[in-house]
Amino acid sequence: MTYSNTESIRKVLIGIFIYAILSVLTAYSIQGISAGSWYAGHLLGMVTVILHLISSYIFGRKEGKQFLKAYFWSLIARFFGVCFIYAMIIIWTEIEEISFTFSFVISYLFHSVIEVIFLNNKLLD
Repeated sequence: MTYSNTESIRKVLIGIFIYAILSVLTAYSIQGISAGSWYAGHLLGMVTVILHLISSYIFGRKEGKQFLKAYFWSLIARFFGVCFIYAMIIIWTEIEEISFTFSFVISYLFHSVIEVIFLNNKLLD
């Protein structure tokens, strides 16, 4: 089953909305010193989602090999950019690393699922 670009974008936005609701509910349940770490990790994960959506919008119009080449180069650039930001937050701040890492990994897993859905839809078209 293939989807149009509009339908794919709609499904991605619905997924992000559901994730945002779950994140807000989780944020209200967290108390104490680890809350700041969780928020920072969550925001870094949301940065990856935003970068993904921007690159999807920019490179989504390309076809075939051009799409794959541009997409994978942007994937590499996003990966190293997020790793750099992650390392700088760990080095420069006094946040709880476990909460920060855990919330970042959850956000990044969500990002990866959305990315696989996008790639699948793009490659099936």
